[in-house]
Amino acid sequence: MEQSASLTGLPVEMLELVARHTGKDMKKLRLVSRHIADGTFKIFKRTFFSEVKVFVTTKSSMEKAIQIVGSTSLGPAVQRLTLTDDSFLGNPDEVRSNTAIRAKLDAQRKLREDGEYVKLLTELFRKCGRHASLSTIRIKAFVEGKDGPYRGESVLAVGSDDVFVAVMRAIVLSCASFDTLSMDMLAVDGDDYGKDNFSGLHIIQFGRHDHYGIASAAALHRFKTLELILQAGHENTKDVGQNFLAMIPHAKVRSLKIRPEFDSEDPQDNCSKLVIGALLELDFPAMEILILRRAVVSWTSFVSFIKRQKSLRHLDLFHVGVNHVPEEVCSMLSADGNLDNNSVRERLSQLAGVARVELSSCRFSNHILPSRW
Repeated sequence: MEQSASLTGLPVEMLELVARHTGKDMKKLRLVSRHIADGTFKIFKRTFFSEVKVFVTTKSSMEKAIQIVGSTSLGPAVQRLTLTDDSFLGNPDEVRSNTAIRAKLDAQRKLREDGEYVKLLTELFRKCGRHASLSTIRIKAFVEGKDGPYRGESVLAVGSDDVFVAVMRAIVLSCASFDTLSMDMLAVDGDDYGKDNFSGLHIIQFGRHDHYGIASAAALHRFKTLELILQAGHENTKDVGQNFLAMIPHAKVRSLKIRPEFDSEDPQDNCSKLVIGALLELDFPAMEILILRRAVVSWTSFVSFIKRQKSLRHLDLFHVGVNHVPEEVCSMLSADGNLDNNSVRERLSQLAGVARVELSSCRFSNHILPSRW
C-alpha cells in the first residue's frame, strides 16, 4: 500500500475510499470525517488508557495519573489502576557512590516527609472513585528491567511496609469504593525474598502493629472482591498475626495465594506452621482459587479446610508436604518411595469436591515427612 505524505501516514487507498464514499457532498464529507475521528478516538482511549500504571514513590508518575484520571475525555476510559512500588532498596554505600540513586532516594524521602506522598495518592483515588468504569485497583510487585532499572539490594531484609500502608490509608481517606483489589498472582516467586512489600500482605507485621493492620483492613473493606497474597512468615515465627487475620473481610476473598516471607528452598523459610494453622481455621465462602507455596500441613486439617470452602474450584500446591495421609485414601508408592502424587490428587479432588487440583514438587506421607525433603 502506498503511504500518504500526510503527518498520519495513512494508506492513500483508505483516504480515497472515504472520499469516494461521500461522493460530491461536502456536508456528508464533514459528517463522515467527524464520525471517523470520534470512532478512532474511542479506539485510541480503549487501547492506551484502559489501564493506567503508577509508580507510587515517583511524584511525576502520580501527577500524570491524576491528570489522566481527572480528564473529562480520558478519565472515563480508565478501567484499571496498576500500582507498583518503585522505592529504592539499596544500602548506604550504593547511595553515596551513585548520584542518580542518591537523587531519587532524596526525592522519595522528601515526598514522605512533606506529607505530599499520601496527599497525591488520596487525590488519585478520589478522582478514580468518580468514574464507575474504573473498577479495579491492581497492586503489582516491581520487576527489574520491565518496570525500571536496578533498585539496589536489600540483603534479604524484608522491605518496609510503609509504602503499602500509605496506599491503604489513601484509599480510606479518599472515601472511594471499587469493585476489585487484585494483587499480582503471576509474580515470579523465589527471587524477591519477600523484600518487595507489594508481593504480599505481611500477616505477622500487620498483626503486630495495629496501625498497619487497621489501616489495611479498613481499605480492604472498600472493595467488593479481593484477590490477595498473604505472606505467612517462616518456620521459626512465633507470632501468628491473629488480629490482622480476624480483620480481613473473609467473605470478599475470591482468590488467595499463601506464600512464605522468604521464598527459598531452605526448609527454615517455609510458611509458619502457626500461621498456616490459624488460616486453616478460617472460612472464605467466595474463594474460587487457592494457591499454597512451601508449607507443611496435616491431611486432616487441610482437607477439612478445603471441604468448607464451598466455592473453591482451583487448588494449586507448590512444594507442600502433607503428613498423616490415611492409608485408605492412598498407600500406593511412586518410584521415589513417596505416596503417588497422581493418586493423591485424584482422591483430594474427589473428597473435597475441587474440580482442578495442581501439584508441583509436593510430597505426601502416611506418617510424618522428614524435616528436609
